[in-house]
Amino acid sequence: MLSVKFIDFWNGFNPEDNYFIRLLRQKYEVSVIPSSDNAEPDLLFFSAFGFKHLRYECRKIYFTGENDVPDFNECDYAFSAHYLDFHGRSCRLPLYVVNGDYAKLREGKVLKIGEAEALSRPFCSVVVSNSRESCDPRRNVIIDTLSKNHEMAFGGSYRNNVGGKVADKKEFIAKYKFNLAPENSSVEGYTTEKLSEPLLSGTVPIYWGNPDAADDFNAASFINMTDFASINAAIRRIDEVDADRAMYIDMLNAPKLPNEAKDWDSIAGEFLVKAIEAKKRPLECHGQIYTHNRRQLIKEYLYSVKILRGITRRMHHIK
Repeated sequence: MLSVKFIDFWNGFNPEDNYFIRLLRQKYEVSVIPSSDNAEPDLLFFSAFGFKHLRYECRKIYFTGENDVPDFNECDYAFSAHYLDFHGRSCRLPLYVVNGDYAKLREGKVLKIGEAEALSRPFCSVVVSNSRESCDPRRNVIIDTLSKNHEMAFGGSYRNNVGGKVADKKEFIAKYKFNLAPENSSVEGYTTEKLSEPLLSGTVPIYWGNPDAADDFNAASFINMTDFASINAAIRRIDEVDADRAMYIDMLNAPKLPNEAKDWDSIAGEFLVKAIEAKKRPLECHGQIYTHNRRQLIKEYLYSVKILRGITRRMHHIK
């Protein structure tokens, strides 16, 4: 019996039913220890939304869907969007795999919209809520430039002009010909649900973020703004596709994945087995950095006090 626990994940994450549990149960008998139980598991999964993982001394696996680099002073192994190996301790696993979008794309579970309806839709949607914190300023420049001469429907908190934040993002973006899908930053390997959601929703993504997104998705199914020398050059291409009915329909109906789609389940599953069955933990629980990280337990306490959360965020770089 393999006991596992999930700590410091985002709100709404289900410890009993998630991508990692499903992979593990293909090979192991697994029991999930609730996060409220102080028992030490055989294997701890943790993410970027807290510091409780610092309490544990068991084998640890980090997962992040954010654009942060795993700290191997805190984890034995890690999943992230980055092209890292770090002596076999890191595995690339984008968020769109963990949330199930990639499996749906492989299975062809894409919203089908008739040609006449597809072409008659308004121009473009965008669903953005974070406009400053952890956001590359170029993202807002792209939004400003495109919306200057194009009618845009803003369904997030940022610049909302549709009567409030939309409840169902995929349903909302399916109502428009294009979906402007900007990541928080543009980094090799870092692609989130920003690209997979419009592909599933029967629209054409105008994507900005991972310049290598075509390694994982069919380049003929979306417009990658990082392919162009400037924002204006990208917009000229968007206008060309918008004006040419046949070109738009070809892009809309193009396969969403390359001919040789990645078998992420095998990649992640094999990495998990290696992490679990390794005889020696690679994490060195000594030294200056490890000691410094342990001191950050005070942040966990401050973060748990609602009134102090804002202060805690501003104290992120304190020692």
